[in-house]
Amino acid sequence: MIIKLSAFIFLFSFIFLTASRCSCFPEEDAPEEITVISYNVCNLFDSSDNGTEYPEYDPSGDDWNRELYLLRLNNTASVLSSIDGRDIILLQEVENLNVIEDLAGGILKKDRLKYTAAAEKGGSAITTGIMSRFPINEIKNHALSSPDSSFLRPVFEAEIEIGSSILYIFNNHWKSKLGGAENTENERILAAAVINRRCSEILTEHPDAEIIITGDLNENIDEYLKTEKNYLTALFPDSDYFGGISEDLIFYTDNPEKTGNSGNRYIYYTCWNNQETGSYFYRNEWETIDHFFLNKNLLSSKGFSFLSFSVHTGPFFTDKDSIPFKWETYRQSGYSDHLPVVLKLALNK
Repeated sequence: MIIKLSAFIFLFSFIFLTASRCSCFPEEDAPEEITVISYNVCNLFDSSDNGTEYPEYDPSGDDWNRELYLLRLNNTASVLSSIDGRDIILLQEVENLNVIEDLAGGILKKDRLKYTAAAEKGGSAITTGIMSRFPINEIKNHALSSPDSSFLRPVFEAEIEIGSSILYIFNNHWKSKLGGAENTENERILAAAVINRRCSEILTEHPDAEIIITGDLNENIDEYLKTEKNYLTALFPDSDYFGGISEDLIFYTDNPEKTGNSGNRYIYYTCWNNQETGSYFYRNEWETIDHFFLNKNLLSSKGFSFLSFSVHTGPFFTDKDSIPFKWETYRQSGYSDHLPVVLKLALNK
């Protein structure tokens, strides 16, 4: 049985825009190719007592301190440093902008990631952030509100200037499935709806705009199939589209020719195409919950164009089966339970 999404949740959703701190420096020259990285770093907290930390990362207790924080920073930076090309880095599960700036100004300083920003945290202990070699012209936090008043992390939008081109990037950390996949699906659909509405605004004003949707969406690329098509999912294969369903889902295809406007919906290109594994190993199964979705303009010969997508592994932070070594405080070792996903784009001159 197909369960249609009730419009009720959208009546209570809203968007407001706020600016987070952003560091600004002279502009970088535009390269021929850029690398964009998305990485859920798994609860990277600093060593300051802000009163909002998870208990195990509370520096006023016995389990967390500055020495461990610096170790985690170094471990995280070592993973990122092992990726060829580090032009724009999108992170999930960082505590605040201080963590972003400590990464950018520490081991990664040589990468000249001079522009940093983080999303407003609201009621959350963790947030999303960005480091970039190129100017971040504008940032927006798109706040979400659910009918039961539960807190949802905002959708974080950044407008990045690279030479004469602009990239619009949406960095996300969607609602987890804690409480049940179906029970929490409406919250992920709400985030998808906000992104769709904002992308529609951007493309109406700038038809040639190039848009990336990325982050930990807590939803597999084949989520709808995994549900046995019993209810709608925020990520929805356009091949299964049928009339009368919500147009606010993230419709996707792995066929570049089918991207773009189709009726009243927009179809994005998924980078999860012919990958042998995933980016997150859970309950003895690989999951594809860390994403890059591209709009049609990124598949053309104008501005940027898609080159490749990959899941990054390495012998020091994964085992022989490429399963990542998660950070474990009691062992004082580890990295993240996610693997970074890497997008490469060519700049067409």
